[in-house]
Amino acid sequence: MRLGDGTDESHERLIKGFDWMWRFLDELLAADKIDSTLIELDIAVAKDTLRADFDVALQQTFKAATLPVVELPTPIYGGRTGHHSEHLGHILAEMQFLPRAYPGATW
Repeated sequence: MRLGDGTDESHERLIKGFDWMWRFLDELLAADKIDSTLIELDIAVAKDTLRADFDVALQQTFKAATLPVVELPTPIYGGRTGHHSEHLGHILAEMQFLPRAYPGATW
């Protein structure tokens, strides 16, 4: 809320960030085989049952933060099955450095 209804710069940055991230929303709420197993074990809920409440909460939050709710772009799928952009390689290298440099290290 603070960023959306804050300065002009924070408002614009938040809009640009969401514009880039919207394409991943459908995959976030899509079910796969693992989800089906977790649902059968009564560990998780069906994600498709969450979408309506999610959309309502999103609209209310965006309205309060003076952010536009935009038409969603064509979704991108594949992250859960290992299809990633070249950017992930750099992030993984950063994340893997410490445990590789210091095996057995704990926080």
